[in-house]
Amino acid sequence: MRKTFEAAHVIPRPGRPEDVAAAAAFLFSDDAAFRTGEILPVDSGWNTQGSAG
Repeated sequence: MRKTFEAAHVIPRPGRPEDVAAAAAFLFSDDAAFRTGEILPVDSGWNTQGSAG
């Protein structure tokens, strides 16, 4: 099952809470100050593959 999961993702590892925390920290930082209404996927590239599944 793990090999199937890894083959289906651009980054072949499960997400970690730290991955989401890093994205949230970026959105709260001055580096994101000019962004509005952004969707920031934290999904190891799943959305870049077109149809998921």
